[in-house]
Amino acid sequence: RVLHPDLELDPERRRQKERLMQELTVAYSNNDMHTLLRLEMEWIQREEGEIERLTEENHADRNHVHRRELAWTCLNLAELMQVERHPDVAMQLYSRAGGLCDQLAAERPADGAYTSWHAHGYGGLGFLLAAARRSEESEGAFRKIFELKPDTPIGCYWHALMRLHLGERDRYRHACAALLKRFGQASDDETIYWTAWA
Repeated sequence: RVLHPDLELDPERRRQKERLMQELTVAYSNNDMHTLLRLEMEWIQREEGEIERLTEENHADRNHVHRRELAWTCLNLAELMQVERHPDVAMQLYSRAGGLCDQLAAERPADGAYTSWHAHGYGGLGFLLAAARRSEESEGAFRKIFELKPDTPIGCYWHALMRLHLGERDRYRHACAALLKRFGQASDDETIYWTAWA
């Protein structure tokens, strides 16, 4: 969506996005993951340069929008790379998204979306680190979710899922029991959703 040229007001950026969308469409049709990744990374680098330029020109609102687009793209691309079994690239993108979400949350602390994005990114990162048998780093990523979203079950959910992925069934059951004990009486839809999925 952020790459769609119809949403772009600047004529030069619109032309760039039209070219990029054409290349993305062909690469997607051909199931060419390497080209898709290259195009996404080029766009991310170009957007980072645009953010720096806008910072110098003191365009705070537009800068924030670009940073938001970039964070969202990094998270989505990280998920794609995770599915396509490129864990090192996915971890880099989750980390980059985390840094951007830190900046976004500092710029707009009242917007809770950035905390949710950040927690989601740490969940993906923690899962990949666990799969790579980097236990301490994985635990650190999950601790960060608990810090970001202490009153929601999402951190507990990701932690339980990581235990299941590692084949640690007893620890998975313990994590699910702790999740149910803490959030089992909740009445809001989001809490019920994450608690039930574990």
